Amino acid sequence: MAKLTRRYLDYNASTPLHPCLDRKWPQFAKAFANPSSLHESGRVAREAIESARETIASFISASPEQLVFTSSASEANNQVIQWVFDHHGPDAHVIISGLEHSSIREPVSYIQSQGVQVSIIEPDTQGRICVDDIAAAITDQTRLISVIWANNEIGTIQPIPEILALAQKNNIPFHTDAVQWLGKYEINLQTLDVDFMTLSGHKCYAPKGVGALYAKDPIGLTPFIRGGNHERGLRSGTENTMAIMAFAEVLAHTDPSALEAHIRPLKSQLVDQLSERISDYYLVGNQSHCLYNTLAFGIQGVDAQALAMNMDLLGIDIATGSACSSGATEPAHSIKAIRLPKSQQNEVVRLSLGQFTTAEDIEMSLAALSQSADQIRHA
Repeated sequence: MAKLTRRYLDYNASTPLHPCLDRKWPQFAKAFANPSSLHESGRVAREAIESARETIASFISASPEQLVFTSSASEANNQVIQWVFDHHGPDAHVIISGLEHSSIREPVSYIQSQGVQVSIIEPDTQGRICVDDIAAAITDQTRLISVIWANNEIGTIQPIPEILALAQKNNIPFHTDAVQWLGKYEINLQTLDVDFMTLSGHKCYAPKGVGALYAKDPIGLTPFIRGGNHERGLRSGTENTMAIMAFAEVLAHTDPSALEAHIRPLKSQLVDQLSERISDYYLVGNQSHCLYNTLAFGIQGVDAQALAMNMDLLGIDIATGSACSSGATEPAHSIKAIRLPKSQQNEVVRLSLGQFTTAEDIEMSLAALSQSADQIRHA
């Protein structure tokens, strides 16, 4: 039997490594020593990390000292939420959106169990947060507003500049999870003056195991992991030097405008031909405010899990929700948040495109979607 040529349409879950890294691993491997060591080998590793910090900071128009390297974006999100409790205790009030990643929702739920008051602002039925709803939730005790820049499951983009302006007007620290934004769009923290921003390597063609937290004023940040003086005392644990170097190398080779120019026509091809190939489909989310690489939709009467399994057998990788919830039979959190009818909540799939997606991938995926939907409907 001929081996399947796999078509990968799950870039929001994770990305392949950027080709620029192929020739770099031997060079990265030379920085093997503990970067906290005082000998020459340690200094080589330390210099590599600090050079990478400068590159990543430059990519988002920040200062190097404002970046703290972490093991993941999930860790960085947890650190921000823990900072609220460490500084303000159980008397604090926190506002988050109903579309946040579980690495925001669950630590917020924990500090809520310790007495912190929490307001969750639900989106409209297209997945957009209303700024007025956030304004109405603000109290004298509000110590953080956290809103994800773009949701990973349905791709909806939030009005972050407007929410930030509201937070600044009320002297409230603001955090955004920019994991799905980094690399796809420009980030300029000189003009978007957020207090905290979360970044991830493996969502933009770098390895897993590296993330970063931007803190406008890192002096006030408290460590989430203790037990050493790494990252200027803000994150204990020996740094993942090779992954950090790779993260910086990838961003140095990233051109968001060029990536958008490649992907946007492919998404248009997907949307245009979907109506020709598939009957009774419906789009999910706000199509006017959506990541240019992401399409969430459902097919009436076709179970998403069954559809994804059929597509897998045909060599095409798609998602039914967040990879962090894989294996769960419950609809993705964002699907519940936008209040889709229950009959549709288990029908939604997500296709997310990336740097290596081709027009042939789209064509083959559309054919497989049509075939799979027909098989499931007539089973």
